[in-house]
Amino acid sequence: MRILPSEIIFAIESIIGLKSTDIDDRRLKHHYLPEVKAILALLNDVPSELLELPFQSYLELTRCRAVLAVTVARWEVGDTIVVRDVDGKDAIERVRRLMLQCRDTVPPPKPELPFIENADRRASIEERIRAAWIDFSAQEWLGATTFAGSALESILLWAIEDANLKTKKAPNDMVLSELVDAAARAGLLTSDGEALAHMARDARNLIHPGRVAKLGVTCTKASALTAMAALYTIAEELSNKP
Repeated sequence: MRILPSEIIFAIESIIGLKSTDIDDRRLKHHYLPEVKAILALLNDVPSELLELPFQSYLELTRCRAVLAVTVARWEVGDTIVVRDVDGKDAIERVRRLMLQCRDTVPPPKPELPFIENADRRASIEERIRAAWIDFSAQEWLGATTFAGSALESILLWAIEDANLKTKKAPNDMVLSELVDAAARAGLLTSDGEALAHMARDARNLIHPGRVAKLGVTCTKASALTAMAALYTIAEELSNKP
């Protein structure tokens, strides 16, 4: 279940009540056990990416939740203590006010490749870049290398087509090394970019089963980083072209 910050606000206001101030007035007594327990359960289902708060505010939210959780545990064994304050503030009201600072949606990421004007084509390449980072974070070196290399091929293909380069072979039929050579001959890449792109070609070759079987080599963190370094270097060089 996915709960939104606005739904936490609604829940607090409807089952506990709205306050005109967040100063603690010792209002949360043991008969609020079901309501406070429900609010804590709902908070557990708010996606972390929606809790976009400055550190001090997030720390305050964490403290409020801890105070409420400890109190609920004591209420459940028959204690009748009142919920303690958090720096003189009402814990549940602070939760409500902190939720007011959060959004119900995550803003879309800024394009990594804004120089590619075709939105569909840009989104397709950026999706592969995101996939590469996801696999890299999971230490899935094969996936990270593959996705980064695929994104690099697509960027070079776009660059060659966008520049209307005349090539012996149709750009769609070119492999990565041919795309790199064509882009370099046309002056779309610097010598450093060309060298990195060819290193990425070697890293991408590691995904082929025949090469793995023959040479006993596999994708590693180094191959993934090589492909990513080439990808971002080429993207930066192309973004600077008129």
